[in-house]
Amino acid sequence: MYEQTPKTRKTRIVDLDPDTIAVLKELRERQRKAPPVVRLDDSRNYLFTCEDGRPVHPNDASREFKKAVEAAGLRHIPLHGLRHTHAALAIDAGVPISVVSDQLGHANANITLGVYTHQLRGSQAKAANAVADLVREAEN
Repeated sequence: MYEQTPKTRKTRIVDLDPDTIAVLKELRERQRKAPPVVRLDDSRNYLFTCEDGRPVHPNDASREFKKAVEAAGLRHIPLHGLRHTHAALAIDAGVPISVVSDQLGHANANITLGVYTHQLRGSQAKAANAVADLVREAEN
């Protein structure tokens, strides 16, 4: 396992909703209360760790995610698929493509458009209906 900078070498800040922040703060508090077994370099400041304090290996995270999906009786999706699910849901919710592109760390929005063009087709229909609704409201 190794760490490296993102492909675009661009550090990004992604806003989180209050519920997610609360869950992450609770996780961090549980970690602080647990007796450390392995002394980690505090500069790394891992959030997702094993019980002994070591960082979770990506293969272990993927294996545990697969078990959780199976236990829930859901259709198989790899852990990395959550990235695509997030992007698709954001686009479907009307989040500007430039924002989705920034969240994903794409070098530019054209990359995002190339990957998620199929998702935009549904968004275009929603946009057409939204504009038609506004016109109807203005007529009344």
